[in-house]
Amino acid sequence: MKFVEKVAKDVDTAIIDGLVELGATTNQVNIDVLEKGSKGFLGFGVKKARVRITLKSQKKETKGSKKNEKKLTEKKIQGKPSNIEKEAAVKKKKQEPIKQDVKAEPLKEIKTEPPKQKVIKIEPLKQEQIFKTEQPAIQPEVDINTEEIISTKETLKFLQDLLNLMNITAKLESKIEKGKIIININSEQAGLIIGKKGETLEALQYLTYLVANKNNDKFVKIVVDVENYRERREESIRRMAFNMAKKAAKTRKSVSLEPMNAYDRRIVHETLQNDKFVTTESEGKDPHRKVIIRPKYS
Repeated sequence: MKFVEKVAKDVDTAIIDGLVELGATTNQVNIDVLEKGSKGFLGFGVKKARVRITLKSQKKETKGSKKNEKKLTEKKIQGKPSNIEKEAAVKKKKQEPIKQDVKAEPLKEIKTEPPKQKVIKIEPLKQEQIFKTEQPAIQPEVDINTEEIISTKETLKFLQDLLNLMNITAKLESKIEKGKIIININSEQAGLIIGKKGETLEALQYLTYLVANKNNDKFVKIVVDVENYRERREESIRRMAFNMAKKAAKTRKSVSLEPMNAYDRRIVHETLQNDKFVTTESEGKDPHRKVIIRPKYS
């Protein structure tokens, strides 16, 4: 017996694809649903539907069976086809090539004129433009109101659901401080939450920020931390920035730091923005963008 297996986003779509390939209707096949599929949540846990469609075996026709088939055919003509059969017929029709008689017209001669050359004057960059230090934008603090407290509860629920989908057991604590919501994650799987160079933690914070601000007129700053990782990381970066600044000032040579994300680069700029002996600037493109510490007096 001829059969096909189809995988699609849902059961109906898989059945339609199978009927189109076999060129059959639902009463001519046996349909087995192997997997119903699942939509998942935020892209996690998505499963596609899978069905097996088998053509029914054709037996030798007898007089009685011919009469029964004739009755069934007449009954089917009088009734309305199912939605699945309608969609299968439409899809099959779309796949058939469309024949058209196209008359070729002689090509017209098109006169083209050479484009006029435009002279562009390029002025050299000024010295202060070349060594422009990347400074963080100062954002105004936002007062937390009752609506934003409600938003905090929704945000915590979203983050907890997200961690559950990652099979991470964690306890969340939140506080409102200086116009921002700080969420600390307590978990024995802290390393998995943080990820390489804090990339997973940054992604979680970004998604949480989007959820927290989706219905707010004012934007609320969100900080997601794990076992005080950000505080320890910030102290480590500041110490490293001071040490590299001393090296640049002493040797009178520029010092290039390792590639960092935007948050870590901002810490370096803030740490050295008032330094008398060095300046900082960022070079390159993400994910290889890094901070260069340059001596003021070479």
